[in-house]
Amino acid sequence: MQRFELGISPCPNDTFIFYALANGRIDLPFSVDLFMADVEQLNARARKADIAVTKLSVAAMVDALDNYILLRAGGALGYGCGPIMVAKENACVSSLANARIAIPGRMTTANMLLSLHGVHKGERVEMVFDEVMPAVARGDVAAGVVIHEGRFTYAGYGLEKLFDLSASGGKTQPPCPFRSGPLRCVAIWAWKRLWLSKTPSAAVLPLCRPIRKKHAHGSSSTRRKWTTRS
Repeated sequence: MQRFELGISPCPNDTFIFYALANGRIDLPFSVDLFMADVEQLNARARKADIAVTKLSVAAMVDALDNYILLRAGGALGYGCGPIMVAKENACVSSLANARIAIPGRMTTANMLLSLHGVHKGERVEMVFDEVMPAVARGDVAAGVVIHEGRFTYAGYGLEKLFDLSASGGKTQPPCPFRSGPLRCVAIWAWKRLWLSKTPSAAVLPLCRPIRKKHAHGSSSTRRKWTTRS
């Protein structure tokens, strides 16, 4: 039986979704070695192309497309589900333009959205996502960009939301996906091309067909990037 490594993050979404698989509750035509790490570490592994299937940030997607294809599985989107900026109570947004701000990684979509927002031009301190809110509460940094469950638990650290980096102008604009979809997404799932080309499993290939069909009318270079190799 073939084995492959699956990279997930410790966020509640991933741990809930993959509980049954990680504990051998599902019969599969292959074996899975679970690798759990912060999403920025998963981004780094995807950049090196040394993991078969992984979650990664959309901001890191471009660097991975030569070695991975994107999967339709794991997609979820909605309004008000992306990263937010938090700080201690009564903080002034304008005062943070050149302040030290914590981010959950350089390659994360949260950091990309912060850059697109344009409010912050100062130093950005990289931290594991669950270290951001404690650092802000201690005063180690002036503010922080939080992801995962931090969007809902920041008040427990005595912090307040300054602004929503995933805000897309209300429901007249595309929603913010946090796994797949248009520009304002946070994370997606990708399958390594080399491993997939060696495993023509009926349980795996259907995941890729919608992607191949969607980009079938693109240029030859686009098709090479988005389809499996025969």
